Amino acid sequence: EPGVWRAAPPAAQRPPAAPEVLVPGTELGAVDVVFDADDGYLDDVREVVGLYRTQRIAHPGWISRFGNWALADNVRLGPWMHVGHTIRHLGIARHGQMVSARSRVAAEYERKGHRFCELDVVVSADEATVATIRHVAIYRPRQVMEP
Repeated sequence: EPGVWRAAPPAAQRPPAAPEVLVPGTELGAVDVVFDADDGYLDDVREVVGLYRTQRIAHPGWISRFGNWALADNVRLGPWMHVGHTIRHLGIARHGQMVSARSRVAAEYERKGHRFCELDVVVSADEATVATIRHVAIYRPRQVMEP
């Protein structure tokens, strides 16, 4: 049914990250998290701007984590690297809202011996889009493939 995404698979059922799994156009399982303004993230990143605490809204860095989660919650990874992302913030996630990531594989390729994937991720809070992310990762470094 359009608009209904399957959940990300449990850890034991995730396939190993590979070109035949990360096929461009493949829809990945949804990642859903209730935003908790008291989860300690702001302390962890030493955020000094009071707005996030007083308004109890999600920090842009917390939202950007969904790119990593979209990959790590859908495939089994060995050593891997977040290479970068382009994020466009379109709204605000507030304390207690269900924040969800829906993602598709945009690209999978080899460069300099590394296997890369790019994901297009849409992040929403209670179904209103709050961000879009193009997430780029090396999911298999060449050092892992070398004898």
